[in-house]
Amino acid sequence: MYKVLIVDDESLIRKNIEFSIDYEHLPLTVCGLAKNGLEASELVISQDPDIIITDIKMPVMDGIALIHELKENNIEKKVIVISGYDDYEYLRPALTYGSVDYICKPLDPQELNRALLTAVGELNREREAQRREESMTAQIEQNRAYLLEHFFTEIAQDRLRSQEEIRQTLDLFHIRSLASGYMCFAIGCDSASDMSALDFNCFVLSLRELFSNEYTGYDVFFAQNDADLLCGVIASEHPLREVELGDAVAERSERILQFLTDSNHISVTMGLSGVHSSEADLPEAFREAATTLHDRFYQSASPVRCYTEVFSSHTSTQLSLLDIEKKILQSISSSDYTLASANTGLFFDLLFPSGQFQRHTQHLALRGLILHLEEFIYESGISGKRILGLLDDVRQKSASPEHMFVTKQNLDDLILEIIRSISANRNEKYKDIIQRVLRYLQENYASDIGLNDAAEQVQLTPSYLSSLFKQYYGKSFLQCLTNLRIEEAKRLLKDPEQKIADIAVKCGFSNSKYFDKIFKKQSGYTPTEFRLKKPE
Repeated sequence: MYKVLIVDDESLIRKNIEFSIDYEHLPLTVCGLAKNGLEASELVISQDPDIIITDIKMPVMDGIALIHELKENNIEKKVIVISGYDDYEYLRPALTYGSVDYICKPLDPQELNRALLTAVGELNREREAQRREESMTAQIEQNRAYLLEHFFTEIAQDRLRSQEEIRQTLDLFHIRSLASGYMCFAIGCDSASDMSALDFNCFVLSLRELFSNEYTGYDVFFAQNDADLLCGVIASEHPLREVELGDAVAERSERILQFLTDSNHISVTMGLSGVHSSEADLPEAFREAATTLHDRFYQSASPVRCYTEVFSSHTSTQLSLLDIEKKILQSISSSDYTLASANTGLFFDLLFPSGQFQRHTQHLALRGLILHLEEFIYESGISGKRILGLLDDVRQKSASPEHMFVTKQNLDDLILEIIRSISANRNEKYKDIIQRVLRYLQENYASDIGLNDAAEQVQLTPSYLSSLFKQYYGKSFLQCLTNLRIEEAKRLLKDPEQKIADIAVKCGFSNSKYFDKIFKKQSGYTPTEFRLKKPE
């Protein structure tokens, strides 16, 4: 029910307006009657009406002054002004209020109720929009932890790099602590692959709980990247000097990892980024943490390792090994065997003949590469006796000093089999998606559909679906849809009883002129020529 305030200096007109309202069909009730703008402004405060019906010319305070006062005080109401024809120019300034409608004297009850119906419609839409906004806000708050983890995971996996989107999301969740200083972290456990799924999940949960409890006075945001056990951001709630923040995070993290090592008898390592204070540095800070953790395979690792300390003493050759390993994994992801094999060649050339590394370090480096290949296989969901056999062969040879130098071909064989398995999985998945989209097009080609509608059907982004079409068909989504419509048009044109304009609509074209243009481009004939010639 919406409340109405009626304002007019004549008592008879006020009553006439009140009795003219169609209460049976409109959810309205009169909450007050006022004889001028001054009385009305007091009732606006005490009764909070939704709609105000007011005359223009009144003593003490007229309707224009009332509307101006509402605007000055940012009071949003639906206002219906009753005025004579000669009052329009006088009324014009009030129309800038934004929510003003007006009807002319003498009062026509039907016109009044039409204006009230419009006001009620606007109020309903505003109330529904407010309800949706409140519901969305409640959902965001209810799922705050999940949404934040998803957000930081997007950054950690290098899928979100837009500074503007990062800033807007942090503002949405009212996160201000990053400006006080933060460090990204990545945690690895070399024994994780030996755990059962239940033990692994319990371990990760205990890790999260330890971090949340230990870091009082800090904001801790968790994330997941492609390879490591857990990663995230530790941000100070209060400004700290860079050295203070780095020391505090390292000290607390060492306590956590030592407890985990003692209680679970497994080795856990943590890589920390440098200290940052700009939200724009988040992608780089995550990369620093992952790189620092990954470096544990190239030299003896302390439990907690900081980027600025580890890489201040690194040689360019050591850093190159890390970069090459990333390129190997990226090449496998893009199914480029030639590039992956070339990168394993560079990896071996740097690791063995360079003289930079001791035998123990060479073993650790190979172990790190093989471990990440194993994780890649697990994450990709591929399996098979051949892959597992090749993986086991590589693992055994890398552990034997006399065979370490000859694992290059074995690695290449393993990588080739991984790429073949991934390609087979992708082709099968792509085939199913494309067939679903084709069925959707065949059922809906006559409607006004496009790439966005089809992508929604298979729950993919439009850009990704477009890419799939080009990979699978060698042509774009629009070309496929257009071909389908043209072939159907050719079939219908064989029936001389059907008008060309009707055929255009039946085949999903917006108008016959556009249909003529596309049809000729596709077939070499206009629809009329095609019908007359009846080409095969």
